[in-house]
Amino acid sequence: MVTRPAAVTVVAISLLAATTIALVTGVTLLFPGTGLDALWQLNERAYSAFTALGTVSGAFLAVLGCVTASAGIGLLRRRRWA
Repeated sequence: MVTRPAAVTVVAISLLAATTIALVTGVTLLFPGTGLDALWQLNERAYSAFTALGTVSGAFLAVLGCVTASAGIGLLRRRRWA
């Protein structure tokens, strides 16, 4: 059995963490008024900047989350395209 290099695992985990961040951010921007809105108190300037862009920013972050999830899972499954 061939082992995966540690760096690949670290990159995959980083991509999956980025997935979580992007999806949570995107969902809170696309669907305001949820319980997750309290997270924006941590960085109100970022919230103002994202909302100034409109729903495009939330949609972009949701797509980014899907892309990073695909890349992270692809790396863990040893896919050539990842």
